[in-house]
Formats: sequence, structure tokens, C-alpha cells
Amino acid sequence: MNLNDLSDDCLLLIFDKFSDLGSFPKLTKVCKRWKKLVQIRLRKVTCLKYIARHSLSNYCFKIKWYGKCILSNDLVLLESIKLSQFLPNVKKIKFSDTRDEVQNLCSALANLLATGNPITQLIFTCSSIRFSHSCPIIENLLQFIIPYLEDIEHLTTNVNLLVENYFQAYGNHNKLKRLGNRMDLSIDLSHVLNFADSMTNLKLLFINTLYQNREHNRISTYDGPIFEKLESLYIFNGSRLCFVTRILDFCPNLRNLTLILPKCTERIQIDSDIKNDNLQGLFINLDHSYGYDIIPIVEKFPNVRYLRIDGTLTESQLTNIIELLPHLSVLVIDNGLGHSLTIDSFNRVKTFCRSNKLNINFFYQCSCPGLENNELHKKFRNSFKRINVNNKVNNFNQ
Repeated sequence: MNLNDLSDDCLLLIFDKFSDLGSFPKLTKVCKRWKKLVQIRLRKVTCLKYIARHSLSNYCFKIKWYGKCILSNDLVLLESIKLSQFLPNVKKIKFSDTRDEVQNLCSALANLLATGNPITQLIFTCSSIRFSHSCPIIENLLQFIIPYLEDIEHLTTNVNLLVENYFQAYGNHNKLKRLGNRMDLSIDLSHVLNFADSMTNLKLLFINTLYQNREHNRISTYDGPIFEKLESLYIFNGSRLCFVTRILDFCPNLRNLTLILPKCTERIQIDSDIKNDNLQGLFINLDHSYGYDIIPIVEKFPNVRYLRIDGTLTESQLTNIIELLPHLSVLVIDNGLGHSLTIDSFNRVKTFCRSNKLNINFFYQCSCPGLENNELHKKFRNSFKRINVNNKVNNFNQ
């Protein structure tokens, strides 16, 4: 059978498996029929992702992304195409983990934004966390980048100047719902303090304090505004004193919290007298450090249903935590390299719960069978990955 003997639907299914942007100009030259089918296939694409110097054939898609996402490792191509003609329905542009010539990267992004239709998501990061590159594009962000970000709902970048210019341009009427990503792509605390008035529509926020020792006084005396719409918050504390947790007092509707406290953390500012009754998913990562008293943190969130703690923990601490959380349904303990909580002591805690008629699903270590299929675990994990189409973060009532 000749390939052209296949129906249009069959060919479109085959074309859906092609993910390299550079392959489609070649496909359109085969014949008029293929050109028409390729155009139909490309109208399905909603996400364009640049993969620096990687073999695109080795890049694995989730099945649901077939046809919706296109990849490229060709900056020359990205600098030259007219995006709205080639990929008219792209809403997301992702440039991440790049090690290429940064100026070419900036030029490619500027071209895509200028020639494409309005986008709702931009991920633009370089290999260096502290991005200090300077080129005509970066020096003229207000001309080449910022005008095309008015409809952005999700922004992730380690270009500090881009964050600053975005909020200066759209702070009073921004549509932003998600800012940042996990630790290496989270947002400097200084940006949160400087533009808090413009972040009141955020639903997901990722904060780090890696370089913010100078911000301790500002955050320790923070008195607003209130982040009423914020539902999921990720905090990575990279400094000796953890004052960023004060922001929790201004997130009354927070439902999901991830708190990363590395070994360097010596002090945590937490006001357990100010309760957050809406929080239902809590992840505390202690980085295998001893000496933390996490009880005040837990006391602040009395209605937690999903709790995960990574790091060293004693049996008495765990029992105390369980007594403080009457609605706890899923408890995940990952000791990692710590051995203060053995499997025997963990089993004694389970016996304690049964004797007190507490219905809690226990998981010892994150590789425990069944955890990935647990509904509360999946909802908490997904709450930091995406915003639902109805503009609500995945939560525990769904």
C-alpha cells in the first residue's frame, strides 16, 4: 500500500506524531494534499517549546500532548518564521534550560512574540539562575517583549528586569494568575514585596529567598495587601532566617502550601495564633535536618487533610501532629537519609490512630505503593502544575 492510499484522517494521525517544527516545511513540499493536511495539523498546536541542543527524537511527550505541542532546537528558524501564519493558535511559548547564545535566544523570542497572536503563557529562562545578560532586546524590553504580554496568565522567568517591566506596565490591570515555577524558577522575594499591590489576582505563586537577606526587615513588618485569590503557594527559603512565612497571614483563602526549609534555616517566623482554616494540602520539606519544631506550623492550619513531611521527625512529634489535625486523611512521611522515625515507630503511630478511631491513610516513603493513585495526593501535586480551564486551582473539593 502506498502512503497516499491512506485516508486524510489516517495521515493526520501520523502527522500528529511529528513534533519537530523543522520537519513540517519539508512535509508541505511533498504534494498539495499533504500541504493542506499539514496546515490542518499545525492549527492544533497551542504550545511552542524550544529545546536547546537536545535531540528532539529523544524528547518524550505525554499522550495528551500529541498534536498540541511543537518542539524546535533551531534558533535560526525561530528568528525567521512568521508565527501567526505557521502556528496561528499558539498560546504558550516555552524557552527553558538553555545554554545557547543568549542574544540569539532573545531575538528568537522577540520575533515569535511580534509575529504571533496574543499568548497566555511565557516561560523564558536561561541556564544561569541569576540572569544578568545584556543585549539590545533585554535593554529594550518595553519595545520588543512587554507589549506582547498584556494577555499573559502564566509568567515564569529568571530575567529580573522582565518581571519588573511587566508589573510596571500591567500592574494595575494584569491578568496574571500564575507567577513562577518550582525552586530554580521561583520569584525573588523582592519582586513580591515591590509589586504586591499588582499580585492580588494571583492563584499560584512561587517564592524564593535565595538572595534576599536584605529583605528580612521588610517581610517581617509586611502589613498587606491581602492575597485573597491566592490558592497555592510555594516557598523556598534559601536564607538563614525564614521570615517569608509572614506572608501566610495575608493569604486567607490559601488551600495548598509547599514550604521548603533547607539545612541553613535556623529560625522560622510563624504566628500560629492567626489560623488559616482553608488550607487543606501541606508539604513541609526539612531537608533531613534535626532540631526544627514544626508544631507551630501545623497549628496554623487546623483543617489540613493532606500532609507530607520530608525530613527527620520523631515519633512523639508525629503523634502530636496527628492530634492537632482532626480532619487529616492522608499522611506521607519520607525520612530520606534520616532515621529518627523508623518503620517500627511509624507502625506504632498507625496503631495509635486505629485505637483512637482515626481514619488516616499512611504512606511511609514517597515510593510507597498506591501513593501515586491516591486522589488527595494527585490533587495536591496538580495544584502546583496548572490552573484549570474554569480558572480555579485544583483543590480538594473537586
